[in-house]
This record gives sequence, C-alpha cells and structure tokens, in this order.
Amino acid sequence: MSSIDVRGTLNGAHIVLTGATGFLGKVWLSFVLYHVPEIGRVTLLMRGKKGRTPAERLVDVFAKSHAMRPLYERHGDALGAWLAERVDVVEGDLMRPNLGIADEDLDRLAGDVDLVVNCAGLVDFDPDVRDALGTNVYGPQHLAAVARRLDVPFIHVSTCFAAGTREGRIPEVIHVDRRPDDEPWDVEKELARVERAIDRRLKRLAKPEALQVAEDSARRYAAIKGVDPDDPDDADAWAEILRDAQRREEVEAMRADGHRAAERCAFPNTYTWSKGLGEALLATRHDDLAFTVVRPAIVESALSYPFAGWNEGFNTCGPLSYLVGTWFKHMPGRRDNPFDVVPVDLVARALTTVAAARIRGTAPRVVQVGTSDFNLLTIDRALELTQLYHRRRLRTEGRTAVDRLLRSRWDTTGVHPEHAFSPASMRGVAKAVRGALKGLPKGTPKPVRIAASDAAHRIKQADRPLKKLQRVVELFRPFTHDLHQEFVGGALRALVPTEDTFAYAPEQIDWRRYWFEVQMPGLQKWSFPVLRGEDPPAFEPPVPLNWPGVSKEAAE
Repeated sequence: MSSIDVRGTLNGAHIVLTGATGFLGKVWLSFVLYHVPEIGRVTLLMRGKKGRTPAERLVDVFAKSHAMRPLYERHGDALGAWLAERVDVVEGDLMRPNLGIADEDLDRLAGDVDLVVNCAGLVDFDPDVRDALGTNVYGPQHLAAVARRLDVPFIHVSTCFAAGTREGRIPEVIHVDRRPDDEPWDVEKELARVERAIDRRLKRLAKPEALQVAEDSARRYAAIKGVDPDDPDDADAWAEILRDAQRREEVEAMRADGHRAAERCAFPNTYTWSKGLGEALLATRHDDLAFTVVRPAIVESALSYPFAGWNEGFNTCGPLSYLVGTWFKHMPGRRDNPFDVVPVDLVARALTTVAAARIRGTAPRVVQVGTSDFNLLTIDRALELTQLYHRRRLRTEGRTAVDRLLRSRWDTTGVHPEHAFSPASMRGVAKAVRGALKGLPKGTPKPVRIAASDAAHRIKQADRPLKKLQRVVELFRPFTHDLHQEFVGGALRALVPTEDTFAYAPEQIDWRRYWFEVQMPGLQKWSFPVLRGEDPPAFEPPVPLNWPGVSKEAAE
C-alpha cells in the first residue's frame, strides 16, 4: 500500500482538464477546487459549441451548474476573483492533432503543467460511429500526444464496461492483443478497417438511389408540414427538410455500422467498443508514457458532494428506474447479476487520489472504481428497491385511484428477455393481430370491417412507443441480464490517502438507505424530467459571478 498526501501533492499543481462540461467532469472540478483550495491552476480545454465561445462555456460551467453550489457557499461574491487566480480556459478540440492548439501556445505550457486529465467522453450507447471514434478513440490519443510533448503524466477516464462481453471477475488490465471473446485483436487494423467502412458508407450514401430514399422520406414529412417541394415560395423550407432527411439517413447508417463493428469485436454496443479501442490504442501507441486509465462503473447520484442526490441528465439508472414506475413491469434481469453503481462523489475522491499518485509517479496503469468487489448490489435487489420507492410514492402522491390502488401494488420482476410480456413479444403479437384485423374476409359485414380497421390503426399507433421501449430495454439488457461482471478494485485499495476527505470507502454504503434517500429522490428531481422532455430545476447562483476578464468577455 502507498500512503499519499493528496492535498500536499496537489498544492501548487497545474492540471489541464477536458470534459468539464460533463457530469463527472463538473463534479470533479468543483470537488478539487473545494477540497484542494491550494491547487495552483486548472486549465480547461474547451471548444466553441453552438455559437458559444470557450469563455462563454467556461462561465456556464460555474454559473449554471448545481455542482458549483459549495463554492458559492464558501466564497460568496468573492468567488469570481478567487476563480480568476486558479482557473482559465484554452480553446482546444479533441478531434484534432495537438488539439488544434498552436505550437507556440503548447510551448508556453511546457514546464508549467503537472498533469493532463481527460474526463471527456461520449456516453451514448448507440451513437454515430464517427462521434464515438472522435471522442472516445482519437481524443485520448491526441491528449496523450500533448501530454508527451509537455513531458507530463496523463489520466484517461474510461469505463469498467470497456471489458466488453468478458464475464466473471474483470481484472485491472488493458487487453491489447485479445478481444473480449479472447480472439486475437490488432487494434490498429481494427481502426483502419472501421475508417475504410465509413468512407465506403459515405460513398454509398452519395449515390442516386440512396439520395432518392432520403428525398422520399423528406417528401412525406413535407406533406405533413404543408410544404410543397415544387413551390418556389417553399424552397427554403423544403431545402431544410431535405437536408435533415439526408442527415437522418446518414446518422442511422453510421449507428448501424458502429453496432456491427462492436458486435464483430465482442462488445455489447458502440460505446463500450469505442472505449475499449481507445484504451488499447493508448497502450499500443503510448506504452512508455506515464499514464493511468481510470475506469468508473455506473456513475450515479452523489452521496454528499456537491449535495446528496445530485445527478444530471441521462444516466444508466435513470431510464431503467423510470420504466419501473410505469406500466412496464417485466424487466430483463438475471437474478444475482452484479449491478455496479458508484456515487459520483466517490469517483471524484478516487480520481483526486489517483491524480496525486500519478504526479508522484506511484499510480498503477489501470484503476477500476466500482462497488461490486467491495459491496455487491445485484440487479434484482436494485429492481426491488426501485419498485418499493415507486410503490411508496404512488400510494401517497398518485394522481388517480388506479395509481394509488393498483399501480402501487403491481411489482416489477426480472425476467428472461423473451418473456411473453417483453416489448419485442408484445410488438410481435400486436403485428399479428393487426394483420388479422386487416385481412378479414370480403363477406365480413361492413360495421365489423370498419371497427376492425379502426382497431388495426390504433394498434399501429401503439407500436411507436413500444418500439422506443424495446430499444431502451435492449440497450441496457447486456448489463441487467446477459453479462455477469464483477470489477476487481485492488489498485485503488492500494492507494491510501492520508486525509479522510479523499478516502474511497464503498463498503460503507447502505444500499437501501442510499436508494431510498439519495438515488431515487435524485433521479426523481434531476433525471426523470429530462426523460419526460421537461427541464429540471435550474441553478440560480446566490450572487453574481463577477469573474474579472472572463465574465466580461462572455457577456460581450
């Protein structure tokens, strides 16, 4: 074991950080500034996005996120001036070599930086394969190259699920030569193969027959919107509809290509495949660089920092927990399967300790940050706790008698994916019934045929939400049913911070209390509104963020 003075090591340190606009990135940035106020400087790498400059996005991080609440409580209206001494922003793009930063600007950073940390990541399970490659594969390589140029160590935040379809106890190693199914894997050839496939796909999409498919789709949508493609007055509207249709066709094709690449390499989805590929390329191309891969499991609601229950956006537990509170009561789940949830502030503690160890030169190559190795939560236990929470809430807050008397007593159960009430099975039955209703004999009385046609139409309308439900269930099925994975956590146990503030102690989590008092209330407040297409409560800073220079630039 290695005892680490975390605050002492980070005192005066200069850290370059990416991903500060993400859930974990914001929490870790706030956590470090709050618990290590002696830190020298944190330089955030950001690119302009949606018409907003890096300076504007920097202000957004601190002025629009609940993660920064503790900093306002400590510093009040002096926060802006305090941040000005410790935080700055540099425009950089993960997709570009050297991050698009000019050589002279990189040279100015050389000798002044102590650590580069990559918290940026695309967490969509089923994205456009180009986006997954850009953020999760190319990005880490570009950052590692910059760290090498600056002659500083590097931390890359990945995921435990880069293990792909491996089962059992997952070790803290990077598999460079073997896929999850233990077949040989040349990661450079795999990357080149995918890049060639993307080029071929784009060429096919540019062919007349593919463009015609997009145009046909656009014309159907234009008819719904009342836009005439042949009317000069509608030319601009039609051009926009056509571009959107072509873009949709392209993205769907790239999603499918990403899924095929993942399946071919024994990964459950494009996200885990791109993370595994990114790790393996780091180990292949930068083996002599002092770097550590930090792998969190399923990052969820905070135990205590920035406050109990803080969550953000669309995380793994959000959609599943939301479904349990609906009429959907048959979730694919294998009894006793690990469901490795870790509070975001425990990940922040671990990452801070690893950062100090990496600067000291004592950090291992891979650190897994999970709970299954220390305090096992299973999928059936998580389902049980989730349905108990919904049951209690429906009994007291249900809007109708059906909510209070029926839904509050109808439990969700873990079932085989091919259960009779699975979304796929229900869609199959509905399709068969609709076909039968539409295929009535010619001699059927007219009132019966009209009623049957109406019923078939309603069944068809019901297929859309069922299709969405099927997609969500299938995306998460590998982690709730198909794979049994326990993530070894010995590397983190060997790094012992001298301060309790940074201690990683997942065995102290009482899962029942956490689920009822932290996780589910947090999802209810911060995540479920997003799933319903609503806005969660906005952060209103208690005082203005008067950040000299930066606030003025952002305002302009």
